[in-house]
Amino acid sequence: MRRNNRRQGAPVLVIAVILLILIAAFGISIYRQKFEGSKERVDLKEYLELAAGQDVYTLLNNARADFLCRNIDGRTYVEIGTAKQYLNDRFYYGSADDAVFYCFPDGFYRVSPGESVLHALGEGTSLQDKTLAYMPVVRQEDGLFLAMEWIAEVTDLTYAEFTDPFRIKITSDYTPVSAADVNKKGSLRVSGGIKSEVIRNLERGERVTVIDRMDTWSKVMTEDCFLGYIENSRLSDMYTYEPPRSLVYTEPVFTQHKPDGKICMVWNSLSVPEANPFIYDMLSYAAPVNTVSPTWFDTADAEGNFTDISSADYVRGMHDRGILVWPMVSNFTSGTVRQDFLCSYASRANAISFLIRRIKELGADGINLDFENIDAEYGDDYIEFVRELSAACRNNALTLSVDNYVPYNFNDHYRIDEQGVFCDYVVIMGYDEHYAGSAEPGSVASIDYVRYGIEKTLEEVPADKVINAVPFYTRIWKASSSSGLTSSAVGMQAAAEYIANNGLEVFWDETTCQNYAQGSTNDGYYARIWLEDADSLSIKARVMQQNGLTGIAAWRLGLESSDIWSVFADYMNGN
Repeated sequence: MRRNNRRQGAPVLVIAVILLILIAAFGISIYRQKFEGSKERVDLKEYLELAAGQDVYTLLNNARADFLCRNIDGRTYVEIGTAKQYLNDRFYYGSADDAVFYCFPDGFYRVSPGESVLHALGEGTSLQDKTLAYMPVVRQEDGLFLAMEWIAEVTDLTYAEFTDPFRIKITSDYTPVSAADVNKKGSLRVSGGIKSEVIRNLERGERVTVIDRMDTWSKVMTEDCFLGYIENSRLSDMYTYEPPRSLVYTEPVFTQHKPDGKICMVWNSLSVPEANPFIYDMLSYAAPVNTVSPTWFDTADAEGNFTDISSADYVRGMHDRGILVWPMVSNFTSGTVRQDFLCSYASRANAISFLIRRIKELGADGINLDFENIDAEYGDDYIEFVRELSAACRNNALTLSVDNYVPYNFNDHYRIDEQGVFCDYVVIMGYDEHYAGSAEPGSVASIDYVRYGIEKTLEEVPADKVINAVPFYTRIWKASSSSGLTSSAVGMQAAAEYIANNGLEVFWDETTCQNYAQGSTNDGYYARIWLEDADSLSIKARVMQQNGLTGIAAWRLGLESSDIWSVFADYMNGN
């Protein structure tokens, strides 16, 4: 009987054990489902959204870039427009030459797609031809691409490449970042949570950049260019890490050729060479003036030739009086706005060669570049011309000043930021707030307009390079029921005489900081005039003084009243 009982108890025990095993297995399964992390690996190409082509996943400054690089024959390339937008906008593609140019302080390189030689150009340049082990510019069906190796040589950035799949990390912002070390092995995951797919395993001691630290998880970037999430419990305390700077890039040094002290410049408007001698009488009361810009050179054709009404005697006469001469180079006085010659290297080189040779023959001290009405589509060509001209001026110890409109979005293709790097002076033409074609009458240069122009320029150009130009003229606005609104530009004396002859009332306008006249005229019009005079210019000069500008200029000599020179003298003396 006892033996039978033992036999009956065995199956019960087996069943109990099986039940315990099943319960344990179920519990372990539940535990794993709830507490154990997923080991499922993400498809890296799919995760990086890479096709099977040449695309290269790109990180820029610890964030996914808005562009992809390209793998061409085992090297990383960037489309030229993308490179200009995100990395270095000094690269210039000349479509007329089918070549890429890159400027340095004293010269520039030119290279065509598919060749490996950087050709050194520029009169007096210290650059030399350079043969590379790769093609810096490659043409593909969808555009031109620049080699990252070349970009890195001329740009303050670093980059690192990784394979399987191919990807690249670019750093151009060296601001210290938050970092941490992995203190316990773990997994980098697609999103925060242990059930998220694994990008790769992280080993103890790895450093990661912490992009976003949350309560229990952190978004991080690994040293090998993966963005993902890891538990905070697997990270050390955060610390500050400064990305290493480039070891291959050297910051170019832009030497300046500038006289000591402030600049007081006037433009001397001339149309024929016979008018050159009149400068002496015009300057008889202008004691503060130390720089004159005669309007001697104007673009003549698409080959970069110029009309020339210059005079070496004029230069010698000014030097005898201690006055510098910066001849103006314009593109509009012939009646045609010339900008077509800017597109061709041969035409730019012809223009620069002529200007440098002629300025040296005259014994002049520099160039004042006044290219106006440049269309936005020629913006890249224009600033490339400025760069190339600046290199030639620097190599020949000549001062380069460039005239600019008051900065607005519609004229930002003039690139005053780049002028502020390459040129000695950036001149703001702080007038023509209202002009002949304006729909409403108004001031030529109200104080708010002047202040805005100065402040906007100083956002991109250092004050010791900024000259503000003021007007020696105003506009007489006349309105009638028959002819509508018209205006004419007149000098200070002519405006005062017009007011006196017509018995117009004059009072101070606090809004524009100008004397203002209005009233009916003898010939049946209703006139309005915002005067430019010693009162208005003294307030403009005060704003310039407050902003630490390096100089004052005026358009144009001969339109002023004699009392304004005391205003200029006060500015030059720091009063």
